[in-house]
Amino acid sequence: MIPRYLGRPSRHLNASVSKCRRHLSSSATRAALPRVPLYIGGRAVESSSVGTVTNCHAKTGEKSCEVVVAGEEETYNAIRSSKEAFGVWRDTQPYERRKILLKAR
Repeated sequence: MIPRYLGRPSRHLNASVSKCRRHLSSSATRAALPRVPLYIGGRAVESSSVGTVTNCHAKTGEKSCEVVVAGEEETYNAIRSSKEAFGVWRDTQPYERRKILLKAR
């Protein structure tokens, strides 16, 4: 079972999002923001059951992007995918792992 707190944002995050929304609330700015998806099982997930949050610069409040937030369903899918990937990764030789990690850099 997934802890309940994983499905909802923290109070600090809620305060930051509220401040960010007050700072720049125009829909034109919101539409121009890039969206950062979740990656589950090597695939980009563009939407979730929870929605998105706006990432803002802590000092200026300037919006930088929309980030997809994982809900309960997405979290379960990510856990299942990681369990499947672990077997393959475990059997991969250290030299091959190194090549993969350096490529991802």
